[in-house]
Amino acid sequence: MSEVLRFATSLLRLKGIRSYSLETNSIISTICYWRRQEKLGEPDITMENIDSYIKFWLKRKGITSEALKAIQQHAGSLSRGLLMTLHSLRDYSGCKSFPKHVLDLEDCEERIRKIYRRTQSPDVYDEDDYLAVKNIVDHAARSNQKSYDEQLASFSPLETASKVSGSVLLTSTNSIPPQILENIPSPIPQQPADNLDAYMSDAEPLYSDTFETDFLKEYIKDFSGLKKDQKKAGKPDAHMSDAEPLCSDATEKDFLEEHTKDYSRISRKGQIWKKEADSYKNKDYIYYVNPDTSACRHIVVSCCRIAISGKGQDIGDGTIRVRIQVEPHGKRHPNCYATKALDEDPASRLAFLIKYKPYSGPEIQRFAKSQGDMGLYAANTFVNIIADRMSLEEIATFPRRYIYLHKESTYGPELERFVGGNYTEGCKNRDR
Repeated sequence: MSEVLRFATSLLRLKGIRSYSLETNSIISTICYWRRQEKLGEPDITMENIDSYIKFWLKRKGITSEALKAIQQHAGSLSRGLLMTLHSLRDYSGCKSFPKHVLDLEDCEERIRKIYRRTQSPDVYDEDDYLAVKNIVDHAARSNQKSYDEQLASFSPLETASKVSGSVLLTSTNSIPPQILENIPSPIPQQPADNLDAYMSDAEPLYSDTFETDFLKEYIKDFSGLKKDQKKAGKPDAHMSDAEPLCSDATEKDFLEEHTKDYSRISRKGQIWKKEADSYKNKDYIYYVNPDTSACRHIVVSCCRIAISGKGQDIGDGTIRVRIQVEPHGKRHPNCYATKALDEDPASRLAFLIKYKPYSGPEIQRFAKSQGDMGLYAANTFVNIIADRMSLEEIATFPRRYIYLHKESTYGPELERFVGGNYTEGCKNRDR
């Protein structure tokens, strides 16, 4: 489909249409994922096992296998070389010809920056190596575009459209379902070039609303299948953000229902964790923090604050895994989270096992600790919810508890004082 768009826009001399925008975003995400995996110690992608989809993308950019080997040699690894290639393509002057009223360049650059941040650690390139890669990519891109333009130079846009529209469709529709072909109109009649504006204003659309709807449906199905495949393979949903504009279009056309967040439901932390009562023992909960070593990092599990690391400490890409451990009634956990917990406090049974992998060294596992009063009271509430299966109305009758409700939550008058967070009776610190 992207090749068809490129051919059509080039043939009709149209500007400001990005034929490859959707798949290029997917390419960027894939390359960033490979680079991140290499930094985490996984085997690097090689010329032998590189994805054929990436190979096809490189070939369309004019980058041959020999050029790719040269890029790999300058970069030191293939994933790093591909990342340098992306930077070079972004700097290529031929990619800056989009009119500002058609393409919001600032918005596109911000999207690119967000995708690059998924590597979680910026690459610093050697200037000579980067310039060498950039020269290779520039030469390939210019040669490829020049060759493409030369093949189209002898065609007149309108004459070509009238002559080849029918034949191209007939010779390239073997794989298109009949129900889609029925919506494609007959070939465009030949019109004089000086009457182009008048003709185009009266022209019928190139495809019907049904055709566009079917196209969007199929694309969304493809993305849904991709998400399932990535989940089975244990990979993050690197490409799913690319489906957002398609889903928005689908929603506007009234064939995809928009599921907005229902704020009328009980939106409180205790209610959410109560659903985990049967599964928390056998699963890790994933959190993400800023990997920047110049910052102090922490996470919050329910209302239990857990410090991850101080300034200068390496925590890898910022992925934190938390395993919740709760001992039976009457048994104190040897690595209890709330150090001030009395034996009769539910918090004495609770521990949080924290796991993360620095860029250098093996995975780190340790138990989180809290020495404050609020950590104790929040932990008491958390154990009552996730292990004892108590409701907030019941918990509110016990001393030494901390309960937090959102303003959007639904609650009875007995819980109104807990909106924004508050303590039950018997707490040393009763301030919010």
